[in-house]
Order: sequence, then structure tokens, then C-alpha cells
Amino acid sequence: MGLRVNSVRKTVTTPGSPAMLNMGLKNVVAAWITALPTNTKPVCIGASNVLATPGSENGALLGPGAMMCINAGMSNEGGLLDLTSLYVDAEVAGEGVSIMVLRQ
Repeated sequence: MGLRVNSVRKTVTTPGSPAMLNMGLKNVVAAWITALPTNTKPVCIGASNVLATPGSENGALLGPGAMMCINAGMSNEGGLLDLTSLYVDAEVAGEGVSIMVLRQ
């Protein structure tokens, strides 16, 4: 079976209320999460309690245009990732991330 590519753009409607990145995807080999280059402030990626509020940040902090990669080598799930529980928060409404994944 070959690898498939999926991509999505996700923005935050209300700062301080993390938005689920849920692409409904399991069996992910790798994911690239890029903060939109048009963002004016950093965004945070993490669990449902992720926060980008200055002074209270938690999760992976990405400045505008910054990228992080999550690969299956980091997983205990049989070598594949489950991205159904990742969230993004932003300081500014309408800012967010672009995500590209490779999956089986």
C-alpha cells in the first residue's frame, strides 16, 4: 500500500480556546505543522489544554512560518501516529497553522 498525502489549514476562532486539529487521521507516518507565515504572533500546538496566552504558554510554540515535524519513530502505536487529539491555540483570532501528513 502506498503513502497518501493529506493537508489542511486550521485557524483559531477564539484565542485561549484551543481548536482541535482533528483531521480524523490515524495511521500517520509523519506530519509537518507550519505556523502560517501571515501570523502576527506565535501559535502553540499540544493537547486540549494548549495555550498561547503570553506568560501562560504551553505546548510547542511556533513563530510565524516556523515548522515542526512529528514522525512515527516517536510513537508507541506500532510505528504509526494518531493525530486525533492535537490542538492549536493562537494569541490572535484567525491565525493558525497549515498541516501536511503522510499516512498509510
